[in-house]
Amino acid sequence: MQMLYTSPIAPNSMFLDTVLNKQITGDDLRKVMFLNTPNPHGMSTFKGSYTGGTRPFTGLSIDELYLTLTECYARLGREFEANETLALFKIKWYKPEYIEHLEPLLGKELLTEIMIERRKQLFFRGIRWIDLKRVGFDPEHFVTLEKHLITKYIIYCL
Repeated sequence: MQMLYTSPIAPNSMFLDTVLNKQITGDDLRKVMFLNTPNPHGMSTFKGSYTGGTRPFTGLSIDELYLTLTECYARLGREFEANETLALFKIKWYKPEYIEHLEPLLGKELLTEIMIERRKQLFFRGIRWIDLKRVGFDPEHFVTLEKHLITKYIIYCL
C-alpha cells in the first residue's frame, strides 16, 4: 500500500539559513547530500530527506541519537566518551582528509562543537526551536533570533 502525502511546504522553497550554509564547508558531505547549489544570493535549498521523498523528515534518527549521547557525555564531564562518539559521528559526514586531523576537544570547546554539529545535521527536522529553548539557560550557547525584513527588524529572545 502506498501512502500519498500533500504538504504546504514545497521543498524548493525551503532555504537554508545563510549563516548555517557558510558553516557547512567543503569537507562536509552534507553540502552535496542535503543541499542544492546556492542561488546568486548565496541561499541553498534543501534537497535531501531520509524518507527518499521530498517531505522533510521529522522522526527520531540514529544521527540525532549519536549527537544526543555525545552531548550527554560532554555535560557529564565524560570528555573521552564524548570525543569518541563525536568522532564516530563525523566519520559518516566528513571527507577522510578532515577526519585524519581531528583533535580531541575539552570542556566548552567540546560542547560548542557538539552544538554546531547538531545545528548542521538536524536542520529541517522540526527540533531547532526545542534545542534553542533547551540550551537557552547556558550563556555560552544562548541564541538571539533575528529576522531582517525589508521594512522591519524583528528580534526574538528565548
